[in-house]
Amino acid sequence: MLRTLQEGEVRPLGQSGRQKVDVRVLAASNRNLRAAVDTGAFREDLYHRLAASVLVVPALRDRPEDLSLLVLHFLALFAAERGHAPPVVEPSAMECLLRPPWPGNVRELRNGVQAAVVLAGDGPLRPVHLPP
Repeated sequence: MLRTLQEGEVRPLGQSGRQKVDVRVLAASNRNLRAAVDTGAFREDLYHRLAASVLVVPALRDRPEDLSLLVLHFLALFAAERGHAPPVVEPSAMECLLRPPWPGNVRELRNGVQAAVVLAGDGPLRPVHLPP
């Protein structure tokens, strides 16, 4: 990968010649790659190639103001997948959904909302439909 990024060429499997490529790489990690470089767990040269522009997304627990928007988005998304309007959410259920932490971040919140929409069926979404 590093060679491809540096030289802009690849050698397709089974071919002897190189082929020019024009690519951009978007990489994501749930680890601190700078720390991994410092401990020798990640190649420094590859890190510098990938870290030209770094976007750090804070954990969901550090941005509780995003919770309500994400909950509403997932409610609409999963209801639409089932061909329904988003469910009415009882205030006590919304309170539970907005209570951090969500240790699995957005993925855990998404899965929790999806399960709740399925369990609620055509009725209102209640706390009993939410994951423990």
